[in-house]
Amino acid sequence: MKWRVRCDLAIEDEKTARKVWKAVREAKDKAVVIKPGKPEEERPHGDIHECHHDQTPSKPCKIIEEFK
Repeated sequence: MKWRVRCDLAIEDEKTARKVWKAVREAKDKAVVIKPGKPEEERPHGDIHECHHDQTPSKPCKIIEEFK
């Protein structure tokens, strides 16, 4: 059995968003790959990005950093 954490947070200020992202990056080093090498392999993944979905007209998101 594994413990799994998933979240998607839209945060108003960059300072808080980057603090959360730093914690996620540090935690990913303890994450494991589920069923490695199999077709149903599940790898840790995440990103921090500028989200413009609240704007009119909306613009595409801009990925700042990611891991896969």
